Amino acid sequence: MHTAPASIVLRPARPQDAPALHRLAALDSQAPPRDGAHLLALAGETPIAAVTLDGTWHAADPFQRSAAALELLRARRDQLCGPATRRPSFGLAKRVRAGAVAG
Repeated sequence: MHTAPASIVLRPARPQDAPALHRLAALDSQAPPRDGAHLLALAGETPIAAVTLDGTWHAADPFQRSAAALELLRARRDQLCGPATRRPSFGLAKRVRAGAVAG
């Protein structure tokens, strides 16, 4: 059983972190990250989650307790960039409107 890390470090991703970002994407069944600024969460020396500053991509290691790290990354991104940088999710709204029109 995995135990929760004692601390999580958040920091900007560096060019040398590209393999770690690709590894997280593969573990999380995500497309590889695009170029741009990323934030990285580390448990000890191990990258466990990452997000883009523009809000278009995220990935987390499903074999680690990474949900809290992902939430911390999103909160930090919002502090740095404001919540308006994230793409709005219209999926639910579209489905609700479609149901209202069809019904």
